[in-house]
Amino acid sequence: MEIPFLSDFIRKLRLFFSSNVMKWYTLIFILVILLERVITGVDTVLQGQPIQGTLFVMLFIGGGGMTLFLITGILVALNMQKLIYNDENILITIIQTAIWYMISAFLFIVMINIFAWGLLMFLFVFSWIGWLIYQSYTASETSVKLATIAKIPEITPLHATIAKIASYLTIIITFGSIGMILLSILHLTPFLSGLALIGATFLLMFFIWDYANYRYSLSNKQAVAFNYSLLGVFVTGYAGYFAYNLFMAKDPGLDPLSITISVVTIFYSMAGAGDLISRKMVESEVLKSRWQAGIFGVYFFASGFFFMDSLITVLAPDPGAGAALKNLVKIVVFPLVAAIVGFIRLRKVQRGILASMRGEPEEPTYEIPEEPEPDEAQDETLEPPEPEPLEPDEAQDETLEPPEPPKVTDDDE
Repeated sequence: MEIPFLSDFIRKLRLFFSSNVMKWYTLIFILVILLERVITGVDTVLQGQPIQGTLFVMLFIGGGGMTLFLITGILVALNMQKLIYNDENILITIIQTAIWYMISAFLFIVMINIFAWGLLMFLFVFSWIGWLIYQSYTASETSVKLATIAKIPEITPLHATIAKIASYLTIIITFGSIGMILLSILHLTPFLSGLALIGATFLLMFFIWDYANYRYSLSNKQAVAFNYSLLGVFVTGYAGYFAYNLFMAKDPGLDPLSITISVVTIFYSMAGAGDLISRKMVESEVLKSRWQAGIFGVYFFASGFFFMDSLITVLAPDPGAGAALKNLVKIVVFPLVAAIVGFIRLRKVQRGILASMRGEPEEPTYEIPEEPEPDEAQDETLEPPEPEPLEPDEAQDETLEPPEPPKVTDDDE
């Protein structure tokens, strides 16, 4: 049996596995992220003790992979992809990738030595926070679209029951997370404590907005209440995970739950990017032949996010302070972006439901009273007149017949 949401999710990921080259680069992307997480986990276990060559390995793996995706995307956009991969021979592509990876890692290490903290701050804002915002946007869009019943004016009893259970979970997770954030202030610096209060405020504001809209929709038996309840569980659950890490004063490192959440959010974001690129391919003739550049752009931003996420842990003098900074930024950004996305998406759905309840048509074409009459009239106008084949044929025969030859008489002879 086909599950609509799962089928749609897989369809959006097909671009990333559409050819051997795309599969190869997807494998590189996964390996780069996995190795970065391993290095972060080792550094977390050793509690910040200096490791010979750890920073160099991090720059080589993470920085080299990020630069490779950037260079590949630029070359594809310039229609020069043959310099970096071969569509017809995957073995040549592997050799080219190894060479370009070495070049990319060398270029990144040189740039780090020249620009140092300026480049890292650029990557922190542009790649780390930028990808976090995009992750929040994509995940919120996905959770909103989970409820395909949004177009149904009245909620069903089954979905109402699920929505109530989800709302109870949202209440528990929200206030439990806020409690852990406030208790975490006891071991945080003044700057991080202020950031923690901002995060707790944003999380509370999101809960109030989401729960109020859920109760209003449920009291009016609107199906969009199901959407609000799912969005609430997803956002507060994601923020609650970071609040727990903040409370425990640790970086999860190679924690199985952390890896699972990272994998799920990556694939959610990839599916959203695949859907966006597919829609733009329909609108733009240029993108139809350059869509791979969009895929490599996704890999660049995502690998940059995980590179900076790991580098913060490696470079922080105190691993606990580095982990607290990462968790607090995520707690602040995720509920804020989710509230904005949810407000725009769900209010639009809700306005459509209210309009349908008032009897206002969504499209003027639905006001056509009777469809058969225009069809019959159209058929009558399109029917050709009855042909009269004999007359034109006879006329044509008369015009085509050659004149009779003159008769020969005795006088002519």
